[in-house]
Amino acid sequence: MKQVIYDGSCKLCRITIDKAKKADAGKTLEFVDFTSQPLPPGMGREAAEKEIHVIDEKGRVHKNAEGIMELLEADPKRRWLARLGRLPVIRTLLRWGYRLVARYRHGHEHA
Repeated sequence: MKQVIYDGSCKLCRITIDKAKKADAGKTLEFVDFTSQPLPPGMGREAAEKEIHVIDEKGRVHKNAEGIMELLEADPKRRWLARLGRLPVIRTLLRWGYRLVARYRHGHEHA
């Protein structure tokens, strides 16, 4: 199972996670709201606050837009979006866009 570490205090994050939970139905993703559950060993709160983290079965960490691509990959109806999002130019734009949204998601700059 992939482990998804997210900020449960963020409305946008919760909306994204709720859609992923519905699509996955507990088959391949385990969700960890770091505001109410312990973080996985070796992960600091500061890192978790900056961006979504998806830890795959091999222990690889996918962050930022790549983490979102992992969520999309788990959804059969949206898997094509993950493939599209991994194209080089689109991947770069998504990373930039993710950072921008993450920085202002609580209405103020996030480190």
